[in-house]
Amino acid sequence: TMTLDNQSTVVLASGSQLNAWGANRTIEIIVIGGVHKFDQKNAARINGFGIANKLSGVAPLGFSTNASLPVTFSSFYATRSNSDVLLSWSTAQELNNNNFEIQRSTDGINWSVITLVMGQGNSITPTQYSYTDKNVTAATVYYRIRQVDIDGKFEYTDVKTVRSNETAAVAKIYAANNMINIEFNAATEGTVIVRLINAGGQLIAEQHFQQAQYRVTMNTYGKGAGLYVVQVSDSKGWSQSSKIIL
Repeated sequence: TMTLDNQSTVVLASGSQLNAWGANRTIEIIVIGGVHKFDQKNAARINGFGIANKLSGVAPLGFSTNASLPVTFSSFYATRSNSDVLLSWSTAQELNNNNFEIQRSTDGINWSVITLVMGQGNSITPTQYSYTDKNVTAATVYYRIRQVDIDGKFEYTDVKTVRSNETAAVAKIYAANNMINIEFNAATEGTVIVRLINAGGQLIAEQHFQQAQYRVTMNTYGKGAGLYVVQVSDSKGWSQSSKIIL
């Protein structure tokens, strides 16, 4: 018996089987979001491939080979480090995911594909991805990801904006005594966001500071030794990053 919420998905992989011989079919059921996906109306055996989720039908059509399990993005970050831009993103689940197209624009209108990163195909575990766009010279660059399914369907992420430091850096970023220190050239206004990203592009920690003024600190105790990228950004689109070693 499975009673799941509306955001849940049950996947029968190719070659698998759901077997209900001997079950009490009136109470041993699969329900998603209050809708019966598998009960006494179904045959006692269902062979995979099949998906049951909020988009599939009602029993006996609760499992469908056409139901959609989209690629679910957990995060997407674009971080400048000197003349390079580190793009990092993660997915919570993937089904029939063919690839990710990394697209870049200098005006936010015209886009070009700069690389392809292959997806996992099918996965229900979190997956981390990263790509470094090297020697970026434009003052402002926009990035987005076009995720493409095996059948050609696609979707876009939000657009990320990265601006160069046209003058001296506005923040000094350094690590000391298990602390990340950010010192600003001038008093900041609004919310400042500090993110700690590992060498694989995975977001390790994130902290929001209200009215940060001239200096903020983030505790890195327990994060482990190694090379990291610290990204500092605000609500107005400014962003700066620096590599540190913990």
